[in-house]
Amino acid sequence: MRVFAALPLPGEALDSVIAWMARSRRSWPDLRWVAPGQIHLTLRFFGDIPRDTIARAAAVIVDEALEPVEFTLSRVSCFRKGREGIPGVYWLGGEFSEGLRLMVEPLCGVPDDDGRTGEPSRFVPHLTVARQGRSREAASLEPPAPVSGVMDRIVLMNSTLTSSGPVYEVLESRGLARGEGGG
Repeated sequence: MRVFAALPLPGEALDSVIAWMARSRRSWPDLRWVAPGQIHLTLRFFGDIPRDTIARAAAVIVDEALEPVEFTLSRVSCFRKGREGIPGVYWLGGEFSEGLRLMVEPLCGVPDDDGRTGEPSRFVPHLTVARQGRSREAASLEPPAPVSGVMDRIVLMNSTLTSSGPVYEVLESRGLARGEGGG
């Protein structure tokens, strides 16, 4: 299983991001755009981890005192790859409440498929929206009008790669409410 922990976007914010992506796609059709049902904020990608490690990640989601995350998405950026610095992944970012950092810290304590734990200080909160296509031309995506909301659910997902893209399966899900612990 290829496992990751994530925060899904709430409905209105997701609709705004999808509309922004549709407008951006017209200017940059060569990018490989993320399917609307796969838009989320990844908290930690674990990779192909054994069942006991999946259980550890699920325990963080269920047992930790986690709160909803307020956000405003207002900027676009990319992660570059290779010596030439070609953009590999385009993403939306912005401002996030302290609850996000408090979620990432315990998830970083769960080892990934290489046995490494994460470094919370290296976490870059983002929503992947596109990947570089065949063209080597870097896209100049315009940032969206600010999109704000509250992410109030955390999920642990399995991602199965198929020829038509990844297929997600929810392994664990929990709603988040202010002032409530896990359980």
